[in-house]
Amino acid sequence: MCKIRLSWVVGAALLFFAVPALAVDGVVLINQATVMSAGGFPYTITQPGSYRLSGNLTVPAGPDGIDINTDNVTLDLNGFTITGGGSGGNGVKTFNNNITVKNGSVRNFTNDVIVQGTHELVMDMHASIGSGGVPTGSNGIVVTGGVVVRCTAEAIAANTAFSVFNSTLIDSEVDTSNVFVTGISATNSAVLDNVLMLSGPVSTGIKNNGGSLIARNTVSVTGTPISGASQGNNVCNGSAC
Repeated sequence: MCKIRLSWVVGAALLFFAVPALAVDGVVLINQATVMSAGGFPYTITQPGSYRLSGNLTVPAGPDGIDINTDNVTLDLNGFTITGGGSGGNGVKTFNNNITVKNGSVRNFTNDVIVQGTHELVMDMHASIGSGGVPTGSNGIVVTGGVVVRCTAEAIAANTAFSVFNSTLIDSEVDTSNVFVTGISATNSAVLDNVLMLSGPVSTGIKNNGGSLIARNTVSVTGTPISGASQGNNVCNGSAC
């Protein structure tokens, strides 16, 4: 009779459960259960590669949702949503390089998506800082040194939908009815072909903090359509601006 030591069986079982779930294409899958089994939020990515949500994530107030702490990562939300507790934390955060975040929604964090490195891409994302408890100065999507394309964002009072630094924001949309909202805050960036619908009074459509090209945008806003240098090649409330 073959005898198997119990310690070997237990060790093999622990190894099995420690290995992240992989899709058939080798992508690491992330869902609420895998996050909890890994120790809870934030779920931290420390190895380059491709990661994909296989379910919605619900994050308690305070911690981040997903932190990316290595270069060369693609995070595909796969149509799912990361929802924060409405007080503190970042939905997806990274200060690394060559990062792609795409195809999903993040809501109710201090910063829903904050990607601050170089060669970044945020694509087909929706961000919404729209619940009680979100602090003043919060942002939907923040990108430094990258490209934001085909994204949508909204914000509540005294917050900003998009903040871009040394980046390009293109073919995206802001839609909000809250007061004192800034749709896009741009520094040394290109803001091109975007649509902004801000019906809340005393809001700013696009704020040029300096060094930015603001062109071919369509802005409808009760407050200030474009602050800073007026380019004359946008449409603000039906007129050139």
